[in-house]
Amino acid sequence: LLHDESSLQYSVLQWLASDPNIHDYPSSKILQRYALGCFYKNLESNNVEKHISDSWMTYTDECTSWKTTGDSAAGEQLCNENGHVASIYLENAGLSGPLAPELSLLSNSLEIVQLSSNSINGPIPSEIGLLSELFYVNLANNVLTGDIPNEMALLESLWLLRLGG
Repeated sequence: LLHDESSLQYSVLQWLASDPNIHDYPSSKILQRYALGCFYKNLESNNVEKHISDSWMTYTDECTSWKTTGDSAAGEQLCNENGHVASIYLENAGLSGPLAPELSLLSNSLEIVQLSSNSINGPIPSEIGLLSELFYVNLANNVLTGDIPNEMALLESLWLLRLGG
């Protein structure tokens, strides 16, 4: 997929390679930006809220510039104090498409996924079981299909899972 010019992964790699700051990033930040890029490109649609679509997949810092639907005053920010993605708040943001398995690349930091009330479709990727820090998942009011992956049983920190609607 990384060599297939028509793949989403290839287009995200091209975006990363074009980043004028790429040589200043540690490998962990490059991997984080790749995971977020695949996540967003998989769910991008014409209905994504403008303040979100204008800020994601830019060459600005994802921790300070990429917008979410979370309340930053309440601590609902994309990144933690170490600059690692800890939460994704994109509730009712106009997202459409399947969840990218590349989200699992955030396994050491992602704790919260709030993606309710979008048009996310398809199955929940089994790779979600690799997100060892994940404790809150809200995918309610989407059009998910298939079974809950068995790998979700590996999420020892998970205390809330919402899939209804």
